[in-house]
Amino acid sequence: MTPSNDPKTYFEKNLPELLASKPSWLPRFQYVVQFHVGGERGGDWVVDGKARPPCIRAGRASKADCELICTAPVFGALSSALLTPRQAFDLAQLEVKGQLNVAMKLGVLFTPSKLTP
Repeated sequence: MTPSNDPKTYFEKNLPELLASKPSWLPRFQYVVQFHVGGERGGDWVVDGKARPPCIRAGRASKADCELICTAPVFGALSSALLTPRQAFDLAQLEVKGQLNVAMKLGVLFTPSKLTP
């Protein structure tokens, strides 16, 4: 796993930079999503579109609309666009708890070109 697709780097540096470049997207995302990344270099992160301002933080949400669970290597493949969230789900490498419709909207977090300005 390279530093660019390491979960900590992705959630604490890459994703905030990406969303800062597309400021209109996160306020329209009115959900709390919990990411659980297992294994070495894993951890827990929250993308909170309900907070004002919306935020991304390490830790656990008290109540999430959706939870995504995967291993660090699977997350690395997702954040490197080697695997789509749909492919990971179909291969049982990504577990989804909660609102599946919310999870279906998260592919844009791994495909920056789909984030509309």
